[in-house]
Amino acid sequence: MRLPAFSLGFSLIELMVVIAIISLLVALGVPAYQDYTTRTKISEAFTLSTAAKVSMAEFYQSMGFWPEDNKQAGLAMPHELKGNYVSGIEVKHNKLIVTFNDQIVSSIKGKSLFFTGIDDAIGQIRWHCDAQEIDSKYLPSNCREKG
Repeated sequence: MRLPAFSLGFSLIELMVVIAIISLLVALGVPAYQDYTTRTKISEAFTLSTAAKVSMAEFYQSMGFWPEDNKQAGLAMPHELKGNYVSGIEVKHNKLIVTFNDQIVSSIKGKSLFFTGIDDAIGQIRWHCDAQEIDSKYLPSNCREKG
C-alpha cells in the first residue's frame, strides 16, 4: 500500500515558525502588561488623594490660608491614610504628598507624587501634579505635563 503524496500533520519547520511567532508576541506583550498593571497601581494615589484635596480646599476657602498638616486639614495622620500601594498621604501647606509602599514595583517603591493646590484669579483651586521621581509612562496625561 502506498502513502498519499500529502501529509495531514505539521512539519517541524511549520511548528518552529508558530513557536517563533508566539515567542515574539509574548516578548512584546509582557512588558506592555507590566506597564499597564503599574499604571493601575499608581492610580490608587489619585483616588486616595481626592478626599484630602477636598479637605484642604475647604480649609483654604474658609480660613484664607492653607493647612499646615493633616490634623489642621481635618484628616487622619499620614500613616493612617494608606491603601494597597500607598503608604501615606501627608499635608504640608498647599502640598499633598502621596508616598508609595513596598507592594508596588521596585522602581517606584518609596517614591512620592506631589499635588500642589493653586488658587487661581477667580477663586477656584486647581491641583498641579508633580511626579518627577516617577517615569512618565506610568502616569496619567494630566500628570505628565511639566511646568
